Order: sequence, then structure tokens, then C-alpha cells
Amino acid sequence: MAQFPLKMNGAEVCTLEDLKKNFNPADLVSYRNRFAAWLKGWDYDEEAVAVKALDPELVDEEWLFSVCEIIGISDEELKASWKKMEEAAKQEEEKVSAKLEERSQEKRLRSVDRLKISPFTEQVAPWENEDPEDLMSVSICDEKIFILFGSADKNSMYVSDNGKDYKYINRTDGNLEDVGLHQDMILSPVYSMNNLYIYLGAYNIYYSSDGYHWEQRETPIVPYDSQTGSSLVYTGTKYVLFGGDNEIAISDSLDDDWEVHSLGFDLNGFSSLVFHKGRLYIKTWDDDCNDVVYSSENAIDWRKMKSSADTGFIDEAELRARRACGRKVFFDLENDTEIIASTEIDDSYEKVADCPFETAKILAYENKLLLFGKNLEYATATYKFE
Repeated sequence: MAQFPLKMNGAEVCTLEDLKKNFNPADLVSYRNRFAAWLKGWDYDEEAVAVKALDPELVDEEWLFSVCEIIGISDEELKASWKKMEEAAKQEEEKVSAKLEERSQEKRLRSVDRLKISPFTEQVAPWENEDPEDLMSVSICDEKIFILFGSADKNSMYVSDNGKDYKYINRTDGNLEDVGLHQDMILSPVYSMNNLYIYLGAYNIYYSSDGYHWEQRETPIVPYDSQTGSSLVYTGTKYVLFGGDNEIAISDSLDDDWEVHSLGFDLNGFSSLVFHKGRLYIKTWDDDCNDVVYSSENAIDWRKMKSSADTGFIDEAELRARRACGRKVFFDLENDTEIIASTEIDDSYEKVADCPFETAKILAYENKLLLFGKNLEYATATYKFE
């Protein structure tokens, strides 16, 4: 029988004694299909027969425990070696991750350093007579800007196609008196999906094909007040809406009836609904403030995902909902008085400018930055990379 060495922790081993001295569980598993031949080649005939007789259907972990028993490595030694290997792998992963983050940070800083923002120009806002406390949401959808104010008495909407000129959507022109927008409580920004502009109130769903003339449909459930993600998604075939009473509603069209189901789990804190690669995901929180993610293919049957599952796309969707997404750059506010920016959609941002006033919302529109003040101020600036 041919003789060949095994590589264990970088050392070539030709005896069981050397194998035990340099034992590495992952290395041994990698020789699963050749280990019996190695034993036979170095005259460990009895062990070779026993290893060859193992059930080929055993998973790697079961095979490893069986082989270690055959060659004289105890379960305790195996577990200790495995733990040592995992710790070493974790340390190496952390080193690599730190190095990559360092390089990424250097790249971001170099990029943001090239960002130039013009001085802000303050303008008279057409909503200057609104109550500052009533400013509910500012959003961009398909090159349109929507500004919503809401109170117990009435709601107001301002729409712009260019980031400069705003039209007030009143009760008559926007069909708002008939649909009751001025009496509903605002729960969301304006969404764009399935060629419609959509806005959620506490009691109705409002939708428009042009952003100026609106229709209304009563909501089947109270929409969830989701401030970092969406409460409504379109999957390509169905609208899915989740609500504050741990319910979910499904409909083929905003004009059709809704099918309502219980989620089967509680929504806590700021929960988010995301549609990603053919599946629906809800991110919420448990009683210990740990994030919990549920997934579903049909919006009816939900399963809790393992904590190790890759759900980074949900965090990215939440970040995109909060950030001002410009051309090759993302903007945000720090303490309502500073503008921070990054070329990556993450939490590593650098200060790039001061706000001329306390700011409630920042938008990136084409090559412009739009600031909406807490006291209804409005200012614009341009930005570019040099």
C-alpha cells in the first residue's frame, strides 16, 4: 500500500503519534476519503479496517467522533481541539475584518474629502404658515418630493417635481376632501410601488398615479407605525401590509378585498417589513431588546430565523430609509446641526458641513442638498466630487 503524509496544522505526519501531537479536526475531516488508505499505508491495519467499515452516510461530525474513538483520541480531547481551532479561526477572521475595515475607512475618507458642498441658500418655504409641530414626513419618490403635515384638524401635502417649485395639494385639486386625507393620521412617508404613489394613514390607504390626484381605500388593519422601514410592500403580484395588532393583510390590488391573517408573533419597537429575493422578512425585537427576524414565502406562514442567518439586507433597507441617498454618496444629520456623509451605506460617516439651522430632514435630490428646518426653514445647496 502506498505511503503518503497527512498535513496537520501545517506539519506532515506519518504516524498516529504525530497526528495526535498536531491534531486538527478540520484537517482530519478533509482527509475523510483517504484516511483509511493512510492508516493502511503506515501499517495501522486494524484501525484502517475499522475506519473503512464506518457508515458512508455519517455526517462529518459523526464520522469525526467515530474515527477519534478508533485512533485513541477521547471526546474531551476532540472537543478541546475543536474549540481551540474555532478560537484561532475567529481571531484570524477578526484580524482580516479589521484590516478590511481599515482599508475601507481609508477609502471612504479619501472619497468624502473630495466632496464639495456650496454654501446653503435659505428660501421662503410655501409651507411657512404650517405648524412646525405638524411636520410628519419628507420623502422622495421617482423624482418627486412629498412633504406631509398632519394634525387633529387637518393634513397638508406639498409636492415638487424639481426640488424648487412646490404645489400645495388642497382639498379640491387633489380630491382630498372626498377621500378624507385632511382628517386622517399620518403613519408613513409616500412610497412608490407598482407605478403608484402610496401613503398610509391610520384608517385609509391613499394612492395616486401622478402624485397630485389621490384616491382612497379603507385599510383592513391599522398599519404599523414604522419609522425606519416600510409597513407596506409590493411583491410583484401582491400588496402586503402589516399592522400594529400583530396582523398582516394581503391583496392582489388596492381596489380588491384584503385577506387578513394573524402574524403569530408580537411586533415590538420599530419593526420593518422587507421583500428581498422572493421572500418577505419582518424584523422586530424581543423583550430583551435583541433583534428578531421572521421570514415567509406567502405572507401567511412565518418562521423565526436563526441568529446566524444573513439578514444584512434588512439593516441596509432601514439605513436607506433613513439616509439621504445621493449620487455616489449618502448623507445624514448629526445632532440636527451637522451634515455627515459616506460613500458606503453603513454607519461610518464623516462631517462634511454645518446646517444653517436646526434641521428636521435632509434630502439629496439630483446634485442638490435640501434642508427642512424644525421651524419650517428651507435651504438648498449643490454638491459634487472634485
